[in-house]
Amino acid sequence: MSKSKSSPGQLSNDKGRKFQSRVAELFRMIASRVTENVEICGKKVDLYVEFQIESSNRPHRVIVECKAEKRNGSQNARIMEFAGLLDVARKADLADAAEIVTIAPWSEQAKGFALQRKLSVLTLEEKVRTLLDLRPYVETLIAEVDSPRHAHQIPLRECFVSLDAISGDREDLRIEDVCEYLLDWSEDSQPSSRAVALLGGYGSGKSTACRMLAAKLSERWLSGDAKARIPILLSLVEYNKEVRVESLVGWFLDEVCGISRPKFRLFAEMHKAGHFLVILDGFDEMAISTSGSMIDSNLSELEKLVGVPRAKVILTSRPEYFMTEAEELAALDPESVNFSYRSQSYEPLRLMPWSESKIEEFFQQRLGLHPESPDWLSVQEAVGAIGNVMDLSSRPVFAEMLAATFSDFLQSNGGITEGDLIASYVNAELRRQRVLKQRKFLLEDDTRLRLVASLALASYMDDSHRIDLGAARRMVRDELKINFREEEACAREILSCSFMQRRGELFSFSHPPIHEYLAARGLHDLLASGVVGCLGRRPLRERSFIEWFCRTSKVEYGEKEGLVRILQGSRYFSEKNAKYAATNAATLLCALDLESLKGMNLDRCSLKEADLRFADLRGASFSGTFLEEIDFRGSCIDTSALSVSARLSCRVHAVVVVQLSQDEWMAEVSRIVRDETTIEYQGDNAGEGGQRPGVEINSEVGERRGALGWCVFDLHLFADSVRKGLVGLADSTWFVKESFILEDRLVRPLTIESLTGVHLLALARELSSC
Repeated sequence: MSKSKSSPGQLSNDKGRKFQSRVAELFRMIASRVTENVEICGKKVDLYVEFQIESSNRPHRVIVECKAEKRNGSQNARIMEFAGLLDVARKADLADAAEIVTIAPWSEQAKGFALQRKLSVLTLEEKVRTLLDLRPYVETLIAEVDSPRHAHQIPLRECFVSLDAISGDREDLRIEDVCEYLLDWSEDSQPSSRAVALLGGYGSGKSTACRMLAAKLSERWLSGDAKARIPILLSLVEYNKEVRVESLVGWFLDEVCGISRPKFRLFAEMHKAGHFLVILDGFDEMAISTSGSMIDSNLSELEKLVGVPRAKVILTSRPEYFMTEAEELAALDPESVNFSYRSQSYEPLRLMPWSESKIEEFFQQRLGLHPESPDWLSVQEAVGAIGNVMDLSSRPVFAEMLAATFSDFLQSNGGITEGDLIASYVNAELRRQRVLKQRKFLLEDDTRLRLVASLALASYMDDSHRIDLGAARRMVRDELKINFREEEACAREILSCSFMQRRGELFSFSHPPIHEYLAARGLHDLLASGVVGCLGRRPLRERSFIEWFCRTSKVEYGEKEGLVRILQGSRYFSEKNAKYAATNAATLLCALDLESLKGMNLDRCSLKEADLRFADLRGASFSGTFLEEIDFRGSCIDTSALSVSARLSCRVHAVVVVQLSQDEWMAEVSRIVRDETTIEYQGDNAGEGGQRPGVEINSEVGERRGALGWCVFDLHLFADSVRKGLVGLADSTWFVKESFILEDRLVRPLTIESLTGVHLLALARELSSC
C-alpha cells in the first residue's frame, strides 16, 4: 500500500500548526496560561495568552497571530486588520495587547506603523531574543568600565591596555589585542571552535579583559547590531560550589540580572538560538577543594552550555590549575584521551605579558601623563632606578599596584626600594585574592605563605629552581598531617595560587625577586626550627638572596644563633644535603655581622666557597678547616691562623695577604667596595657606595680591627690602588704572607719578604700573564 502524497495546502497547514505550537511553547515559558485557537469577538485567534501581573489582581491578556509564511505580503494591511480586532477586544474587556509573530522579517516602515497602532510585530527569532529582559544588565556592563570600582582607581576604559595572546603553544600564531579577536570570533557564524579557553597566570588580566570584552559587545548589541550577542559574564568565584548549570544560571539571573522567578528554560532557549556569548570567568576559582576528578566533573557539566550547536563560550583559568600538561590537554581536548566522557574541546589562547611599550602606555594612561611631559620622564627615571620593576609590571596586577601608590613612591625620593615593592606586592596579591575577588581557600594566608616559603627555599637551593606536584604533596603531608584527599587539594591550592607558573610538568616562581623574597622567609623559618634542612645542598652565591635574608632578619628571630649552631655542628654532619651547611652558615653570618666569626673555633669545618669578604676573622682558628675556593678578600686575619693551612685557593682571583695600618685598610676597603661592580646592594643595610649588607666603612670599624692587621685582598685590585697612589707606600714596608692558587696552579712560591709598590706591580703583571 503506497502512502498518499500531501497536497501543498496540507503541507502549508502542517507548517502553520508547527509554527503556532512553537510560538505557544515560548509563551508558556513566560506566561501563566496559553490557550490555542480561541474565538474572540467572532474572530479566530491563534493564541490567547494570560500573564499574571504582581501589582494587579487581574491577568494581562494578549491575543497572538502566528504566520509561518516566508514572505510578509501586505504587512500594513495585516497590521490594520489585527489592530482592529484588538480595538474591539479591548472595548469588550477581553484583551489588553496584541502581537503578530512571523518567520519573515518586518520592514522598518511596518514596525513604525504597528507601533502607532499599539501593536507588537516581531519574528520568531526576535521573540526568542526578548524572552529575558537583559537590557538593564547589559547597560550595567558598560557603566562598570566607565566608572571606577574603587576610590584609588580610574575608570577601566581610560586606562585599559590591550593584551596579546598566542594560540595554543605556538609562538608564531600571535594574536594582537585578544579582545578584538574575541569580538570578531563571537560574530563568526562558522568558527573553527565554539569554545575558547583564555589562559593566563595570576594577575595577567583575564578578568579585566573579560569586563572590557563584555562592555564592547554590549555597546554593539544596544546599537542594534544583528550579529552582536548578549555577553553573559559569569564570575565563577562568586559561585563556589560544584557546578550545576541550572543552579548557576538561576543564581546569575536572580542575583546579577535582577530577574524575578528566573527560569533556566528561557535562558536555554535564547542560548540555543545563538543570542549569548557566555563568559565563564575564573574556572580555577570556583571550587574550594579541587581534584582531578572534580575538574573533569565540572567540565562535563559545562558541556550543557558548550555542547549547544550555536553556542559561543569563553572559559578563563590559570594554566597552573591543571597540575600537569597531560591534565590540561585532557581538560581542553578530551578527544585526545581514551575513554573520555566529554566531547567538547576548547581552543586555548594564552595571554602574553605586557611588552615594555604596553607597560609605558598603561602608566601614561593610568597616571594621566603625556609621553613628552617632564613628569613622565621623571617617572621613567624613577622606575628605571629600581631593579626588576619593569619585569614585574609586565603582569598587569603589579603594574596597577605600583600605579596606585606611585605618588608615595615619587615622594619617597628613592627611599622605596625593590625590596619594599616585592614585600608589599606579595601581601597585596594575597589580600586581593581573598578580599577583592572573595576567593575561598582551604588554608589561611599565614599557613599558605609559610608552606610556600618552605617550597621556595627548597627549590631555590636546587639548581633547577623547579617544583613538582609530588614535592608539594610531601611537604603538605609532613607539615599539616592530613588525609590523602585533603593533601592533594592543599597541594593544588599552593601550586596554583601562590605566585607560580607551570612549564610542562614542573612549577617555578613567576619572577626571580619574588622567589628570592619567599625563599629568604623560608630560611628564617628553617633556622627557627633548628634543623639544617636544604641549607647545605649548594653554596649560596647570589648576593640578592643574601640581601633579602639580611633585610628580613630580626633579632627576635634568632637567626644568628641558629646559624652558629649549624656551623659548629657541621663537623658531625653526614647527610648529603649538609655538604655546604657550614659554608652557607658562615656566609650568612658574615652578611649579618662582619664580626660574627671573630674568635670562633672553625677547626675541621668545611668552608668551601664561603664568602668571607671584609669579615673580621681575628682570633678564629682554622686548624684542619677545608678552605678551598674561599673568598677572603678584604678580611682581617691573624698571621698564625693562615700559616696553619698548607695551601689556600681563591675562587675569584689571585690574592695576597698584606699588613695594613688602620687608615690604609679603611682606604683600600672603601676603594674595593666602591669600584667592584659585582657588589651591588640597595636596602636598609646598604651603606655608601652600595656595599654588601653589613659593611660600614668608618673609623669605628678600623678601631675595632686595631692599628695593624693582616688583610687579604685581590692582588690586581690592591696593586692598582698602589699604582694610583690610593694607598701610600712612601715609608711603609709591605709584607706578603702567602701566595694563593690561581686556577689550581701555584703562581709563585713566596716566603715572607719585603715588597715595595714596584714589586707588587711586577707581581700583578706576572699573575695577569698566567
